[in-house]
Formats: sequence, structure tokens, C-alpha cells
Amino acid sequence: MRRLEVQILLGAQDSLKIQRQFLSNLISHKPYFNQELPSYTEIYSLDGERITHSLNLVETTKNPLQHSENIAINQAIDLTKSRYLENCILLTALEPCTMCMGSILKARIAKVIYFLPNDKGDGISFSPIEWIYQMNHFPILEYVENKEIFSEWKTFFMDKR
Repeated sequence: MRRLEVQILLGAQDSLKIQRQFLSNLISHKPYFNQELPSYTEIYSLDGERITHSLNLVETTKNPLQHSENIAINQAIDLTKSRYLENCILLTALEPCTMCMGSILKARIAKVIYFLPNDKGDGISFSPIEWIYQMNHFPILEYVENKEIFSEWKTFFMDKR
């Protein structure tokens, strides 16, 4: 699937609807964050149907691979019984790290929407342009600034100190 096809299949109104639904779901999962990083991920089909959602489980499982993006991708592959998620959109609170970027690329997810940039230089948007051009697939990336998510992250880390 080409990038233009993704944009045509999911109009601006549908994208906003999915974003509002994601933010509402994120807030409803707030009590579950406790010791976990407040990272939340959802995967939608291009027609706007939510396929799966997940929270970070790194602390709970004591496994550094259990980022919400990886968990959601694995669940979506199981649920769709598909090797690739070319017709899917991944929404996540924090810009995916380099590990999750690898999963996103291998799963061939069409679009990634994130609401908080990774300011440590470890995010998908920090990929070198030369490297991106060598990929068979690279998703559309969309950063949507959200003060509420920023506030949640700030509070989470202040409470940790």
C-alpha cells in the first residue's frame, strides 16, 4: 500500500475521530499505570475499527521488551491472522523508541500517530534519512501535540522523584 492510498482511505475526519477515541481510552486506563510508564498504544484498521490496545508492561513483567507498541503489534498480528499490518494505524502516547520502530517497520504499519515526542533522540523521527530511503517500507509519521498527555508524563516523572 502506498502512502497516498493510506491518506485517501482515512480522511481527516476519521483521523480526528480515532485520535479523540484514543485520548479518551488513554484517560480511562490511567488507574492502571501505577509503576508503569504511562505509555498506551492502540491499533486501528483504516476503516476506523479498533483492533487492539495495550499498556506498557516492562515493570510488571520485568521484561524490557514489553513496550505497549510491541504488545499491540503482536496482538494485532494474532487477531488479524496476518503477517503484516499494512492496512493499520498505530496510535501511541509517546513517540516509538528505536526498538519499537523496528517492530513497526517489520509489521509494515501504514501510519503512526504519536502525541509526545521522544526528546532523548531515541524516537522513530530521529531515523537518518539515508537509512529511511533504504527501507522497503516506512510509515507515515504524524506528531499531534497534546498538552494533557504532556501533563500526565510530567506528573508521572515528578511523582517518581
